[in-house]
Amino acid sequence: MYNYKFATEEIYDDGDTIFKEGNSGDWIYVIQSGSVEISKNVMGEKVVIEVLKTGDVFGELGFITKSPRTATATAIGSTQLGIIDRNFLDHEMNKLSGSFKTVLHTLATRLRKTTDAATQVKLRRNNSRLSKVLSLTFKTKEGFIDSFSDNSAA
Repeated sequence: MYNYKFATEEIYDDGDTIFKEGNSGDWIYVIQSGSVEISKNVMGEKVVIEVLKTGDVFGELGFITKSPRTATATAIGSTQLGIIDRNFLDHEMNKLSGSFKTVLHTLATRLRKTTDAATQVKLRRNNSRLSKVLSLTFKTKEGFIDSFSDNSAA
C-alpha cells in the first residue's frame, strides 16, 4: 500500500454515509479497513457503481475537478478511512506542469461524463429488454454446434 500523509482518520459504521452525491468536497479518502459502496441516484433509483476495498482511493474527482461529488459513498461494515492531507495534495498537484494538470482534469471530467452516461444506459436497458431468441451455429475442430441465445430478463 502507498504511504499517504493523512490529515485525519475516521471510522464509519455499516450504512453510514461518508458523503452524498452533489455535496461539495475535495478530500481524497483511502480505505484502511472495511469497504465503501459508491452509488448514484438515477431517475430516483440507486445504481451501485462499485464496491471499494482496503487500499482503494476515492473522492479524487472532486479534488481534481473542484466540482460537486459525482456519487454517494456509503460504509459497508465497520470502515476506517484515512483522509489525505490537503496541503500534501496541493503540494503534489503544484509539482505538475500546467499541461499535465490539463490532461488530468480532462481525464477526470471524461470519467464523470462516462459514469453518468453508463448509469443512465443501465437503467434504460433494464426497463426496455425485449424477449428474443436467436439461433446460433459455431464451428469447432470437431464440427458445427447448433445452439440458441435468448434475451430474456432472467
